[in-house]
Amino acid sequence: MTGDLALRPATAEDAERLLTWRNEPATRAASLSTDEIDLPTHRAWLAARLRDPDCRLLIVEHDDEPVGQVRLDRGGADGATAEVSIGLAAAARGRGVGTRALRLLEEPARAWPEVRALTARVRTGNAASVRAFLAAGYHERDRADDVVTLVREL
Repeated sequence: MTGDLALRPATAEDAERLLTWRNEPATRAASLSTDEIDLPTHRAWLAARLRDPDCRLLIVEHDDEPVGQVRLDRGGADGATAEVSIGLAAAARGRGVGTRALRLLEEPARAWPEVRALTARVRTGNAASVRAFLAAGYHERDRADDVVTLVREL
């Protein structure tokens, strides 16, 4: 998918779009948590994420059209890592959008000077996501319990 790709902060107005992407069957099947989520639960989760200073929830836009989301959750004992999650609309998958969006995350991650590494946990069966993370400069740290842990040093 060629064209401009950008990240913008998510807002409460993105709630239904985010929920649609999250509850899409292929997304649920590839996620660490496969349960379907209802709108009230999702709205409460989103409100908490938007208030959390340790979270950056960003909408991926291709040519100004929302096509997915990426999230950074700062953590670790010293705040030196941020866990990455990504979800794309079905129409954006398989076109390099995920890899490009993951590369764009470096800038918002650097807003936290103490963050030295980005990590991700991906189901081993989610080969497309594993490939996207590897193409974006992550390396595999380990595999355990059907989960691949990937890391990118900043």
